[in-house]
Amino acid sequence: MNPQKPFMSPMLLLAVGLLLVVLPLLINEFIKVPDFLRGALTGAGLVLEIAGVAMQRQGLKTAVKSPGAGPKV
Repeated sequence: MNPQKPFMSPMLLLAVGLLLVVLPLLINEFIKVPDFLRGALTGAGLVLEIAGVAMQRQGLKTAVKSPGAGPKV
């Protein structure tokens, strides 16, 4: 049986989430960003970061349960 590969890797989720959190702050120096857009991007970034951390923790738990199926480095 071939286990399904996740849609996005946890490290990619963390990177995109961090970018979404910092991007409104950087853009706000050059152009005025509405509060709604800044809040939406920050919220989406935080959700992606939490999802990435949760996926990493889940991968570590499965690696501990089955010694040969850990994440590849």
